[in-house]
Amino acid sequence: PHSRITYETNESSRVVQQQLWVVEGKIEIQLGETSYALGQGDCLAMQLDQPVIYSNHSAQVARYILVVSNQLVPALKESL
Repeated sequence: PHSRITYETNESSRVVQQQLWVVEGKIEIQLGETSYALGQGDCLAMQLDQPVIYSNHSAQVARYILVVSNQLVPALKESL
């Protein structure tokens, strides 16, 4: 209840993707400049290429399942 988690992102050779399912309560997610209001049963897939903030503004417990995929980005090849 009344909690906030912030993750900053930086330049990386990896692509990080997350999929979040809300099991109970309500969660607000701010991905960069875009906000999403999620409730029980809602799902959001996102690529973490900008800061993300997870917030629970209510007095109720919010529970969610988060799946993370972390993939190496192949190096770009220059043709000669």
